[in-house]
Parts: sequence; structure tokens; C-alpha cells
Amino acid sequence: MPVLGIDIGDGNATVATISKGAIDVVLNEVSQRYTPVCASFTQKRRLFGDQATPQMISNYRNSCRNMMSLLGRTIGGHHDLAVDPMDDFFSPNGISQCSNGYVGYNCAITPEPYDVTKVLAGYLGFLSSMAEKYTMLPCKEVVLACPGWYTDVQKEMLRIAATAAGLSCLNVIDECTAMALDYGVYRVKQLSDDKPTTVALVMVGHSHASAAVCDFYQNRVEVLSHVSRRDIGGRNLDHMLMAHMAKEFEKYGCNPLESRKVRLKLEAVAIKTKRVLSANSESGYSAECLMEENDLHGSITREEFEAMCKEEFLPNLTEMLMECVNLSGKPVGEISCVEIAGGVTRIPCVQQTIHSIFGLQLSRTLNSDECIARGCVLDAAMRSISYRVRKYLAVERLTRPLTYACIQGGDISQLPSAETVEVLPANSTKGAPIVTKMAISGPMVIVASRGNPRDTNDPHFLQAIEVVKQISPTEAEGVATISACFDENGDFCFTGVEGHEFVVIQKKPVLDVEEYAKFEAEARSQDAIENERLHTLNDFETLIYSVKEKMQGSHREFVAPDNVVAMDQELNKWSDWLYDNYEATLDVLKESLNSLLSHWSPVEHLYRVHKAKQDELGNFLSNLRAKYNLCREDSPMWYGAPEEDRLDFARRILAFEEKIRVQLEEENSIPRHEKPLFTMDQLNTELRQITSDIDEFCRRMRVQSERRKEEEMAAQAQSEPAEPAEPAEPDVSVEEPAEEISIFVFSLCCASSRFFYRAQRSDLRRKPSLLRDLYVQGVLRNAVRTVFICGCVTAGVYALHEARQMQQKAIVQEERYGKPQLGGPFTLVDQTGRERSLSDFRGKLVLIYFGFANCPDICPVEMEKQNMVTELLEKRFGPVLQPLFITVDPKRDSVEKLASYAKAYHPRLIALTGNNDRIRDVAKKFRVYYNQGITATDEDYLIDHSIIHYLLDENGEFLEFYSKNASAKEIADDIAKIVQKRNIKP
Repeated sequence: MPVLGIDIGDGNATVATISKGAIDVVLNEVSQRYTPVCASFTQKRRLFGDQATPQMISNYRNSCRNMMSLLGRTIGGHHDLAVDPMDDFFSPNGISQCSNGYVGYNCAITPEPYDVTKVLAGYLGFLSSMAEKYTMLPCKEVVLACPGWYTDVQKEMLRIAATAAGLSCLNVIDECTAMALDYGVYRVKQLSDDKPTTVALVMVGHSHASAAVCDFYQNRVEVLSHVSRRDIGGRNLDHMLMAHMAKEFEKYGCNPLESRKVRLKLEAVAIKTKRVLSANSESGYSAECLMEENDLHGSITREEFEAMCKEEFLPNLTEMLMECVNLSGKPVGEISCVEIAGGVTRIPCVQQTIHSIFGLQLSRTLNSDECIARGCVLDAAMRSISYRVRKYLAVERLTRPLTYACIQGGDISQLPSAETVEVLPANSTKGAPIVTKMAISGPMVIVASRGNPRDTNDPHFLQAIEVVKQISPTEAEGVATISACFDENGDFCFTGVEGHEFVVIQKKPVLDVEEYAKFEAEARSQDAIENERLHTLNDFETLIYSVKEKMQGSHREFVAPDNVVAMDQELNKWSDWLYDNYEATLDVLKESLNSLLSHWSPVEHLYRVHKAKQDELGNFLSNLRAKYNLCREDSPMWYGAPEEDRLDFARRILAFEEKIRVQLEEENSIPRHEKPLFTMDQLNTELRQITSDIDEFCRRMRVQSERRKEEEMAAQAQSEPAEPAEPAEPDVSVEEPAEEISIFVFSLCCASSRFFYRAQRSDLRRKPSLLRDLYVQGVLRNAVRTVFICGCVTAGVYALHEARQMQQKAIVQEERYGKPQLGGPFTLVDQTGRERSLSDFRGKLVLIYFGFANCPDICPVEMEKQNMVTELLEKRFGPVLQPLFITVDPKRDSVEKLASYAKAYHPRLIALTGNNDRIRDVAKKFRVYYNQGITATDEDYLIDHSIIHYLLDENGEFLEFYSKNASAKEIADDIAKIVQKRNIKP
């Protein structure tokens, strides 16, 4: 099952998977590698991605975006979760607080704010469906990327959204960690296991920026520092340009930034201007009737744009990068490389700022838009049981200090006044075990948090345990060691309390997973119904206009004159009905569509029957004539059948052909709206019956031929006088002693076993004897066991020898009886001009087909069949089969023409030609019938020829032939048995 790595930004999302051992980015419905992150709702369905993009302005009151920035955020409350003014500014419809305490979208279709988690769950389901269509396999295992500033609550809500969408979330990792995985996994050979390679990773995206300094080793990456900020991103630059453009409307007394709909139009202009300025020194911008019938026109230079960036954006970026370098504890000189990603890093002034901090040339060896998704899918492959991938660990650091709060007595209500202790400072590694000694005198509650441990609602809350009782003495009386760690997913957990029993205090879930999963399932079902309804509506409307057009054109002759008026009235009726019932339910639309089809289907059937005759009847008659000629000529497939029997089939085919021509003449004299005298399906059915009868007849003749040859060989053996005895051959001299030895050893084993059994009986043990003494001492017992084992080994060797001899005899007998004498040496020229003989292909099976390059129908089909047989066998055994094409038209099939012809088929196909005498000679050896048919000109003619594939063994001897009715799979399966039986190697 494919795994997915999903990077959802505020602008675009990228989905990566693994296909054929390599990372592949999923293409969406419009064949793009990225998908817009937006959603638009109607009363009956939800739209996501490219379908929702056109609705962002026309249906802005019910459109949503920036899900990752708003997930788990609140209005007021904790400062790490409080929404920024920028979040509300770029929301198409504004944001409000939902009943669960988190923000939602003010959609017009619902009285309550639309929960961001529900929108994100729908979008994740949409991405999953998109990936399943791309891979044509179910995609349920996923690793998601999140911004570095996400709290533990927000990560949990992201997992809930994935679960509600029907996905199995294997992990949620920071964006910089995903970048580090993508960088390190593909550079393992360049890295050392002892000396680290220090690399700085900088990502500036649409709504936030992140930076990390990492030490890369061959088997792991250690994140030395990681900083992320929400006030540095592409949308901050968009807001800056929008404010600059809005100043032009002060003279009109209006402000475009006050209207959400106008704001969306202005944002599109600002984004385009920003992109132009990244590559040009100046950019103009314009928008007609932007606000109150006033147009927007203006221009801006790159110098002006960079001056605006220097006011706030670039200083904030510099501050973030310096903080990251300082936290890493390494001087800038030890950083060997700076990798940048994100769309904003394409802006020249941003690149100059990053360069000024590190003093290094910026590197773009990572795919700027896809590296995070690639890192996520690598992490997913390492965690999934469906893949075997070399582990590459990512050891992260704490972005905030780890603190414990301790409550003596175990009363959780006393948490606000609990004592706190800092266990790990900020920027400590998560990879090492966490060991803390604490005084414990009785029941106690311990709370771990990366924020305020006295507040259980803190977004950085990790886990709480209750120490119940002491069960064993501790190393120091009254002091216990508290053990904890961060697991492979980066989640904190207590692992033990020395000498004490403890229980984990279950925290109330952030959200009800079942409720969100039920909502998503119902919404997805409603989406499917509405999508099907719209498709049916479109099909209905298309059918009405299509029928009207066909009745005036291609189908006019197939409608009875009496029904023309009635059909027109029926179409007008349904056209009016469709206009008045555009919101009809799916069942009503299907019923109405079927009603119209019931009137039109007979006409369409008559047209298709007539069209099929026009397209297929000519080829059908040609194939029929070829089969007729095959019945007239004696070929290997008949196995010496009497001529009269073959001619019976020929006369049957001739009568069938005459019947078709008579019916065709009669049909030309009747109107086309009447029932046809025959259809191509009927003709094909009758031809299949004739072919089946011929195959059955040939099978019986083959059995008779084999039986006849066996009788002749037996009679010949009886009539020959007995030859005098000759010295035994080596294989016989080996065989007879083997049989005698095996019989002797087997008899000895039986006797020894009998004695061994009797020796154990009590009556034998009561009688003192030499045998009893030997048995008690173990001498005789060991001797008997040794003889018995030797006998078993000898018998096994003899049985294996007999099996091999029987198998060899069977192969020789199969080659000696039942095969017609076909084939023989030949020398022809291949498509490269090189002379080829049959001896060139020794060691491989050879599949030969005789045809000609100008064949319009049969040869291309048979050559494609040969191509499929070769590919099927290559997948199983390798190149054990050599495909050959021998032309029966040497006049036109030159070396150059065959070179072009062979390119259309298997790369190992060898096409052979020669002069007329050589072609005639090789055709005679294989009993191939071919004859030039009716000619239009000297260069425009067809050739009747046998339609048979010939299989030769690795020594060039004839093995089998396959007629036109044999499918590629049947031929491949038959040859596969021969390969296995003969143990043929490529």
C-alpha cells in the first residue's frame, strides 16, 4: 500500500508518494504538482483545490483558506494560540469563535462558524482521493508536515483531522525536520559517521518562516537549533504591496482594503506584481473597475519594493536567522552550506539578507516546493510496515524548556499552587532519556509541560501521572528517580518512578474524533451524491443537444419518417422540463434520462450497426478469404488430414461468404431505418464457430498423427533383429550396481531393525550373551543405526537417479514423436544490414512470424501478440526468447524499411529479409503459404499468407506452432512450461 507525505501550506499543498522505489509527486486533476489550499461550499456539496479556486471571489462568503494558520487558534486566550490581525485580514469571509473555543469561518451557508478542523479534514480526504486516482491503489498511511511554531494541541488537532478523513497518521513532523530528512537521506555516501556536516536550512513560505541548523551524519541528523515565526511570510509582502496600491484610491474617497471581495481582487494583483519584481527591475499593475467603477493603474520599481521590505520584513528575517545561529552553539564559520526553500526565497533582497548572515553562496539542491513533502514520505516509508527502508534518524531539540509541577498528596485541584522544577532547558536534545530525582513521601501528582505546568489547559501540556504507592525501597530514602523520554514520534511520556507504582492521568481529548469522523463521512456521501447528480444533469443536457444535431445529420436516414415529428416533440418537451427542473433530485434525473434514451436507443443501435459494417466488414471478408485459402493449402496445422476434409471447411467458408454478399445486396435495397438483415456481432459469432470446429478437427488429427507414428515406431522395433550384446555403457554400469546396492542395503536395514527391536525386549536382556553385552555397551546399537542411515541415503540417491533418467527419456521421446518436420538452416539479412543465420540464436528459444510490413490489419495484430509474449516471458525468466520477423515481401521490405518497422515493436525484435530465392526457400522449409493478391499498382498490393507463429528450441529445432486464435497469454504460458522443463537460462 503506498504511503503519502503531505505538505499543506497556506498557499499550496504538495503530496508525495513512493512509486517503483523512487519518490513521486502526485499530479492533481489538472496535471499540476501542487494543489491550491482552499475550499468553497454550496448548499449541496464542497469543492476543494482547483475546483474551488474560481469560487474564491464569486462565492467568497462561503470560501475558506489558510487552514493551517488557523487550526487550533483562539480569539484571545493563550498568546501562542491567539489569532493575528493578518489571519483575519486574509480570510475571505472573516473568522469567529466556535462553540469548542477555537476559531472558525463565517460561512453564509451555516448560522454557526464553520470549524477549521472540519474544513481541513475534508481537504485531507480530497488529497487522499487524488493520490488514490494517481496511484490506482488505496492510500491511507500518511505523514503530515506542520509549521515549527505549532503547539502540541495543534499537532493533536491535525491528527484528528487526518483520522476523520479516514487516514492513518503515522507522524506529524516539523517542516525543517522534513527538509533535513530529504537532504540527509540522499547524501549518505557524502557524509561521515564521525565528523558532522553542519548545514543551515531556511524556509520562507506564504504565511511563516523557519530556520534550522543541523549536523548531518551517515545514519542520523541532529537538529541543533530550530526557530519559526508567524510574522515573516509571503503574505506580509502581499499586504505591504496591497497597502501601497490602495493609496491610489484615496483621491476617490474609498479604501479597497475595507471590502473583503475587493481585497481578494487586489491580492491577486499584488501577488502577480511580487513575482514580476523577483525577476525584473520594474512592474506595472492594473485592475479594471476594482472598486466603485474606479480602475487601478500604476507601477513600482524593485528599489521601491526593497525599500518597503527593509522597514520591517528584512529586519525580522535577520533577527530570526541570528537567533537560530546563536541557539545552535556553533560559529557561522563551521556551517558548510545554506539550503533555502519556499517561494519567498526567490526574491533577490531576501537572498541577499540570508547571504549576509551566513556569508555563503546559497544552495538550491533541494526542490524548493517539494522538499518538505519528500521528507514526509521518507519518514512515512521508514515507519510503515509495507516498506523496508534504511532508517535515518532525526534527533530534534526542545524549542521550549521542559518543566515539572509536583503536588504532594495527589490532589489535582492544588495544581495552581504546585511547586515547579525545570527539568530540561530550551534547545535540549529529545534523543536522550530524561532522569530526574524528586522527593516523594506519599501519593503525588506530577505534571509535565513545555509551557506553564500549573495550567492543564496550556497548549504545551504534555502528560500527567499520579504516584499511587511505594512498592519497593529506593536507593535514597524519600527520594525517587523519575524517568521519561520523547518517543520516536516526538511525543513525551513518563516511563517509570523508582520504587513506586504510578498511573497516567488521562487528559480530556481536545476534540471528539468520532464526531468529526461521522461529520466527514456524511459530508463526503453528500458530495458524491451531488457530483453524480451534476454529471447526470450534464449527460442529460448533452444528450438532448446531441440528438437534435444527429437527427439533422448523421442519423437522419435511421429515423422513420413517421417518427421524426414525434421525436422532435419529445426533445422539446425534455428540453423545457430540464430548464424548469435544474435542481431535480438524482433519482428523478435518472428516470427522465432513461425515458429519453428509450426513444433514442433504437435509432442509435441502427446507426452503430451500419457504422460497424462500414468499418469492419472489409477486413472481416479479407480474414474470411485468408481462412479459406488456409483450408485449401496443406499446412502443418492439418497434420496430414485428407484433402476432402479440408475442402469441406473451405466450401463451408465459401458458402458463408456468399451468404454475406447476398444479404449485403438485399440490405442495400431497403431503407436504413428498418431492421438490418445481419450485424457484425452475428458474423463474428458464426466465424468463431467455424474457427472452433477447425481447431477441434486439427486437434483430433494431431492425436491421430501422434498415435500413428507411435505404432510405426513400435512395429519397426519389433521387426528389427536382436543385436548382439555389447559392453555396457557408463550410465548402465552405474545404474545396475546402484540398484543391487540399494536392495542389499535395504534388506540389511530391515534385518538390523528387526534385531534392534528384539534386542530391546526384556526376554533378550534376561539372557546373558555377547550380543546383549554389545547392545548394552552401545556398539551394536550404533552400528545398526549407521547401516540404517546409509541405506536411506543410498535409496534416496538411487530414486533421484531414476527420476532424472525418466525425465531425460520423456524429453527425448517428446522430441522424437508427434512433431512435424519443419524448419531448417537459413541465412538472411536483418534490419541493420547484417547477415543472420539460425545458428546465431542457439541457446535461446526462437519465435518466428512470417508477414510483410505493408500489411494493414493482420500482421500488426500478430506482431503485437509476439511483442506481448516476449514481454511476459522477460518478466518471469529474462531474455530467454528471441522474437523474429521474416518478410514474405522482399520486393518492398528493404533493410531500411524493416529498420523503421521493427522500432514499433520489441527492442530485441530482429526483422529479416533477403532476395526472392532465399525467402522462398525458408518459407518452404516452414511450409508457409504466401501469394500476392490483387494489385492496384506495382507497388500497391496485399499478400495472402499463413498466420502462424513457429517456436524453435535452443538448438534451432522445431517445437510448436501457434495459430491466429491463440492469445498472447496462452502462448506465453505454453512457452513458460517449456522453459521450466528444459531449465533454459537467459
